[in-house]
Amino acid sequence: MCLSASEEKYRSIFEETKDVIFISNPGGKFIDINPAGLEWLGYSSLEELKRIDIPNDLYTDAKDRVLYQLEIEQQGYVKDFEVQFKKANGQKITAMITATAVRDEKGIIVNYRGIMRDVTLEKTLEHQILEAQKMEAWDNLRGA
Repeated sequence: MCLSASEEKYRSIFEETKDVIFISNPGGKFIDINPAGLEWLGYSSLEELKRIDIPNDLYTDAKDRVLYQLEIEQQGYVKDFEVQFKKANGQKITAMITATAVRDEKGIIVNYRGIMRDVTLEKTLEHQILEAQKMEAWDNLRGA
């Protein structure tokens, strides 16, 4: 397969997948993100998203970004790292991040590459089930 055909194949995966594919840097800026990511986060263009400060504008708690960076620094990757984000309109969403660290020839992390999945609905339903179970347990205790 020639290089341009290979590049086209991977570019189409990047553009068409419904999961978020991203590249960001340790300084807190996006380098690239696919259309699914722009839509999910509520930004109209890559240029607009590149202007945000990831720790302060995307994370609901900037400490979670520090934990993410510590884990990816130590392991070289994160898998299903759960975090809460703020969309452009302020709406909170829950994400699972799986990403790897890209290092330069000196071993310094220069980029993070990975995927993010929206698990907001799953987490909401999980919370509702737990609340219903608590209520049921409480009713059973009172009825006993």
